[in-house]
Formats: sequence, C-alpha cells, structure tokens
Amino acid sequence: MSIRSTGLSDHEKPTAGGSGSIDDDVGGYTIDEFGQLFRISRSMVYNEARAGRVKISKIGDRSIITRTSARRYQRLIEAEAAAP
Repeated sequence: MSIRSTGLSDHEKPTAGGSGSIDDDVGGYTIDEFGQLFRISRSMVYNEARAGRVKISKIGDRSIITRTSARRYQRLIEAEAAAP
C-alpha cells in the first residue's frame, strides 16, 4: 500500500516559504476513519496505539490521529512489509 493509494499525500506539497505546508500537521482522522483507511478494526487501532506504533491525540473530548501520524504509520507498515 502506498501513501498515494490511501490519499495521505493530499497535503504533502511544500510551500515556497518552507519544507512543508501548514496542512501537513492540520486535520486528522477519527479512530473509525483511521481504521477504515488502513482496513483495521477500531480495537486494532487502539492496540497499535498501545504498542507505540500510532499516536492518538486528544482535542477536547475527541480522539484524533493527525495526518502526520497517519503518514508515519503508513511508512512503518510499508517498511515491515518490505523486510525479509
């Protein structure tokens, strides 16, 4: 699975003033959206968070996974899939 195939690359284009745009860190996914994106269950999302493989952030009473954290998780699972 590539970043492009999941739609995670939508906000990765750098801006003229720096290495990345503010959109790199803004926004995110709910637990359910993240699970749907990676085709894993809600409980698996929490298991991955407990294992330190994905970071869940709290905004008020909402739990979100930022786009940056989702891309980091994407790279992690791609690296594991490529390992012998």
